Amino acid sequence: SLPLTINGKLDRKALPDPEFTNTDNYVAPRNDLEAQVCAIYAEILGLNSKKLGIHHDFFRLGGNSIMAIKLVSKFNNLYQSHLKVAEIFSLKSPLNLVNAIHYTKDEFQLFVELNNTSKDKPLMLMVHPGYAGCEVYTDLADKLKEEYLCYGIDNYNLYNSEKILSLNALSKHYLEAAKEKFNFKNKNTKITLLGWSLGGLISLEIACILESQGYTNIQAFLLDTVVRDEALLEMFANSNKQLLKEEMLKTMSKTYDLNYVDRVIRNIDTEDIIVSEQTTRKLNYTNVVLYKAMQKNSFENSNIRHEYIKQLKYNNVDKLVSHNSQITVINVDEASHQTIIKILCVGGNIQIG
Repeated sequence: SLPLTINGKLDRKALPDPEFTNTDNYVAPRNDLEAQVCAIYAEILGLNSKKLGIHHDFFRLGGNSIMAIKLVSKFNNLYQSHLKVAEIFSLKSPLNLVNAIHYTKDEFQLFVELNNTSKDKPLMLMVHPGYAGCEVYTDLADKLKEEYLCYGIDNYNLYNSEKILSLNALSKHYLEAAKEKFNFKNKNTKITLLGWSLGGLISLEIACILESQGYTNIQAFLLDTVVRDEALLEMFANSNKQLLKEEMLKTMSKTYDLNYVDRVIRNIDTEDIIVSEQTTRKLNYTNVVLYKAMQKNSFENSNIRHEYIKQLKYNNVDKLVSHNSQITVINVDEASHQTIIKILCVGGNIQIG
């Protein structure tokens, strides 16, 4: 029965406080590891660990992208695993995460499934940017799940002590692994690549290698990728790299685990070498869509550099293709280089496809 007032109306003040629960059937942890994982879920979500079972869904219980990052950092520090943020979106429950902890504990996973969608959807490979892994694409991949099955190519140099120091060598490494995993035997197969910043440059070099092998049906989506000409090389060489590292430490530490942030910062010099290179040949067949950010970065200390890039219609990508007609430019007026993925995600119609 419901409590009523003297006038026969619902007495809202007499109702018990609402309790946020999941509709999934509760199954208690069966061992110490499952209990620990459930306890970490509950800690991140701010829930009572005694009411969180091994089948409960992280996101149905109120989880979001920021919480997922914190959850992964906690797991990887505690268990020395290599879980990715994207795996929280696909695995969701404590039981699935227990299994993932085991199989990622001693092995770097190059490919990460970023959205949980039909395997019949066209494949999109999302190449990691500089200074991060492919987890940055999780929200974007979720937005695209009706159009693409999205896999991330994670940052090899971020997780391996032996570095690959050239754009071509790194791109070859990624492509050879992708051809083996996704069976690109038919050279008429549509191959779709997406990359933010350095990820876009790697995507273009992958396309170059594919074209040299006889593939002609290639689509590359670039999120504010900038090809460095002589003027930009000089500007970046003269920039305050120590200031950049301090800013990254300050900003990333609010969300990411400090061990991960330290790994990113130590990898900056390696990625600066790669991002300063250009592709090994001009593209003849690849179609390119460039999303160009028009706003200045919040931590950008060079107005001259920003204004220089802003007036480059194609961000110098036109230097890497045979014909400008291969490039479609979409100016994203509200976005900076930092925020372009977020702006595309909240903009409703992402227009990637």
